Amino acid sequence: MSQKEIWYETLHPNFGQYFAVENILYHDKTQHQDLIIFENTELGRIMALDGVVQTTERDEFIYH
Repeated sequence: MSQKEIWYETLHPNFGQYFAVENILYHDKTQHQDLIIFENTELGRIMALDGVVQTTERDEFIYH
């Protein structure tokens, strides 16, 4: 059994959450930002900017 990669959100120093990464779809780090889009079994596609989740496929309906 292979071990899944874990991605940690860095919202606050004393509080956080982590996500199992099924597949990284995109990751780019520039001098201005760090953008990652990955897939998670429970939440679908997740987009995070600078270590903070911005949206997930599961909560996307809120924006419509």
